Amino acid sequence: MSFKFHAVNFLALWLWLLSSLPWLERHLLFVVWLLVFVLAYFFARQRLLKSLPRMKWLLLAVFIIYSWTTPGLYLLPYWFSPTENGVELGLAQVLRLSIVAASLQIMLTFLDKQAIVSALYYMLQPFRLLGLNPERAAMRLSLTMDDAESLLEQKHSFSQLLQALMSPLVASSVPLGVELVRLRVVQLIVLLLQVVLILLTAWFGKELFWN
Repeated sequence: MSFKFHAVNFLALWLWLLSSLPWLERHLLFVVWLLVFVLAYFFARQRLLKSLPRMKWLLLAVFIIYSWTTPGLYLLPYWFSPTENGVELGLAQVLRLSIVAASLQIMLTFLDKQAIVSALYYMLQPFRLLGLNPERAAMRLSLTMDDAESLLEQKHSFSQLLQALMSPLVASSVPLGVELVRLRVVQLIVLLLQVVLILLTAWFGKELFWN
């Protein structure tokens, strides 16, 4: 029997990528950025071209904040000059945010709403011990993603976006029940290994990836 990734395996793979980003050495970070964008261009071109222009002000703001607020040597002999360390950190953060956005578009290209809900449901299972209802939480997260995506696909001014974000939530008429894609034993084993890998990367990431 051939092995097929479950949606939660794709989600775990994406979370592992996110857990490794803070620890990647800058040259390796650029290689990962290039690889992710090449994959996104071939597999999620339409989604990528829609999402990146919406992020330009966020990326610019992150770069400016890091460049002009990080202590270090000035690039120019003027008091208003950015610092060398700030520019390096700003570029690194822009690369990380771009990787997150592009890799998310790749994942969403291959997963429909039912798959996303199933992935979130299984990933949230450990939080059942804390009193969380995984099915309800998964559906609410899925609806939030739908609302955010539809908001980004429309052209709004900054004031309109702010008003939409600050407006009270309207109760959805979508039922909470959802048909979940069952997780096979092999897929569960792979998921457990992925969770271990995520935890190891988050804990020992600096020793693994930083030169």
